[in-house]
Amino acid sequence: MDLAFNRLDQTGLDYDLCSYGSSRLRFRGPEKSTAHPYLTFMGGDETFGKFAPKPFPELIERQTGVTALNLGCTGAGLDTLLSDNALLPLASGAVCTVLQVMGAHAMSNDYYSVHPRRNDRFLSPGAKLLSLFPAVDFTEISFTRHLHFTLAEKSPEKHRRLVTAIQCTWIDKMKQVLASIGGPVILLRIQPGGRLHDTSALGPDPLFVTDDMMAQLAPVTAATLQFEPSLEARRKNMDGMVYGELQAPMAAELPGPSVQREIALGLLPALAEFLDPLEDDEPAYFSRP
Repeated sequence: MDLAFNRLDQTGLDYDLCSYGSSRLRFRGPEKSTAHPYLTFMGGDETFGKFAPKPFPELIERQTGVTALNLGCTGAGLDTLLSDNALLPLASGAVCTVLQVMGAHAMSNDYYSVHPRRNDRFLSPGAKLLSLFPAVDFTEISFTRHLHFTLAEKSPEKHRRLVTAIQCTWIDKMKQVLASIGGPVILLRIQPGGRLHDTSALGPDPLFVTDDMMAQLAPVTAATLQFEPSLEARRKNMDGMVYGELQAPMAAELPGPSVQREIALGLLPALAEFLDPLEDDEPAYFSRP
């Protein structure tokens, strides 16, 4: 089982994991009641808040007083949302949903299949991919990012054709997710995808998602927000993170407390119209040093 899905990881950070209804997924807790108005936050590691004591959904709950369900999952992609019977109905009942934009590489498509819950994990190539890259040995590939690195190195031109195809699939699946939720959705595009150092030769995170793709979704969303951490937040990013010595490289690529705080503050204005008037006084966590 992945480290992030253990109740207590090797660093001692307790994620207080919980589940909702019939969902097979485990979410960051504690479990919240849906008897009163609530917000839902869906996404991947950045929303889950891996290594972060207080992820941005919790900070927003503290600021607004409105219950926040953190439905972020490690390794999540669009298929994580679409394959779970309980997740989208939870979002449908929310006052508003914040949906972190996830990469187009991490989902099943006409060319390859991924794990239904851990969408970052490559399962098998399809006939189209085998035809496009007949010389590639796919048996040594376990993750989708590794898959795309391998294919881009083998043939940049063929890889571009593959990316164009999966971008179309991503748009279709995003529209399916948004239609299933039904209520107001704010799309949160974290650039560079919560990965604070864009060293990927494949492009910035969320991988293969372009401005044009986001523009196509704008008419069916309440808002589309693009977040990029400030230089100061990046400099302090790992301050206050909880991780083991061997986890430092992974932690460096995820939002720490300073970045989580900026994400929360950036979302508050967009959420305001869906919530009761906010309190004038900010809690201490939000106060600037």
